[in-house]
Amino acid sequence: MQAQVAMFVLVTAAAQVAAPAETRFESRRPGEVAVPVTIGSRGPFRFQIDTGSSHTAITPGLAQALAARPIARAPVSASGGTVECLIVALEPLAVGPVAVDDLTATVLPAGAADRLGGVDGILGQDFLGRFSFTIDYARSRIRWHAAGAAATAGEPAGILL
Repeated sequence: MQAQVAMFVLVTAAAQVAAPAETRFESRRPGEVAVPVTIGSRGPFRFQIDTGSSHTAITPGLAQALAARPIARAPVSASGGTVECLIVALEPLAVGPVAVDDLTATVLPAGAADRLGGVDGILGQDFLGRFSFTIDYARSRIRWHAAGAAATAGEPAGILL
């Protein structure tokens, strides 16, 4: 009887890993992938996925609303020059079924935040690089894959990281 119970547990665990979880996203502008994000127990907030950004960033308004704890200041370079920005520690940040609990974020200058088009932040590679996922633009979803997994044959084309 114990062997049957153990076999059932192993099959159940394998089934959970094999089925990728999904997060719906919206696009208000061409190419935009905006997802609902929770930080700690708050949210959802609207964050844009930016696979070209190395670091997660948030607006000054969100930093204030979260009472985010400042931990440093750092120079941030952009096309308009270099500006000193506040770096804050975030509570666990989750996008659907995936979460990171040791993330920091750059607080964007007010002018840069105003040009984001209504998002509260940017998810960069410090978050995204920890996961394997596919962006399915046709169905407006992100499929989060099990660690080490890749997209399966017949899955819609997208970005696999």
